[in-house]
Amino acid sequence: MLLGLSGIFFVPFGLAVWARIRQAQASPLLGGLAVIATTMVALTTLAGAGVYGVLGDIGGHPAVSPAALQAWHIMGSEGSLADGASTFLFLLTAALAGLSAGAVPRWLAWPALLLAVLSLLPGPFGFLASMVFLAWTAATGITLLVTRQARPDHAHATTVTAKEVRHA
Repeated sequence: MLLGLSGIFFVPFGLAVWARIRQAQASPLLGGLAVIATTMVALTTLAGAGVYGVLGDIGGHPAVSPAALQAWHIMGSEGSLADGASTFLFLLTAALAGLSAGAVPRWLAWPALLLAVLSLLPGPFGFLASMVFLAWTAATGITLLVTRQARPDHAHATTVTAKEVRHA
C-alpha cells in the first residue's frame, strides 16, 4: 500500500522538479525529460506495488506453491530495466538541471548525479543506490516545499507596477 502511495505522490514531486526547470529557463529538453522520467518512475512504482498487492492476496492460498510465491517475489523485487532506466533518467535530469541551470540546489544535484551512475551498477551498489534514491527524493521534496525559487522577471514587474501606481 505504501509503495502504491509513493508512486502516486511521486507525480506531484516530479512536476515540482519540472516547474523548477521551467522557472530556471533551462533547456526545454530537460523539462520534457523530467516529465517523461516522472511518468516512468510513477508507473514502474505502481506496477511493483501491484505485484506485491497480488502476492499479499494469494500468499495464503493453498493452490499456490511456496516456490511460485518466492519466484514471483524475486521477479518483483529484482527491479526491471524500465524501473532502473526511469530512476536513472530522473536522477540524471535533476542533476543536469541543477548543475546547469540551478533548478535544483547544487547540494542535491551532485548526489543525484552520483546516484544516477550508481543505479546503473549491478548487485549491491545498484540496490543501495535505489534505497538512497528514496532518501534523496524526500530531501529534495522537503527542500522544494520549503524554499521558493525567485522569479526575477515577475518580481521586477510587480515592483515597477507598484511604483507606477504610487506615482499616479
